Amino acid sequence: MELIMKHLRKYATGLSRYEVWSNGFIVDSVGRLPDDINRKYIELIDDNGSSHWVTRGEIVASEFIPKLHKEATVGYLDGNEDNAHVMNLFWNIPEPKPKRRKKNAKSKKRG
Repeated sequence: MELIMKHLRKYATGLSRYEVWSNGFIVDSVGRLPDDINRKYIELIDDNGSSHWVTRGEIVASEFIPKLHKEATVGYLDGNEDNAHVMNLFWNIPEPKPKRRKKNAKSKKRG
């Protein structure tokens, strides 16, 4: 599979100076790698100077895989969160919550 590069636009506004590659590689417009903490989260700085701490998998998935549910989270086919290649990612869609029955405002007493 060939590598595909996109400018970061779908995750949050103001981050388009970052390039996201389909293999999980992320760099800014001058080729600098984002700071990372414990290899799990990376820090992206938007145009206003605000920090976004996010996993590499979330960034790659948001740019390359359509997110069909707003509460979906990133899943890894091989279970390895360090493998942020687009072919290893998918969106986990949460189970629907059971609908609660509404109580009758006027309860009838029998007796």
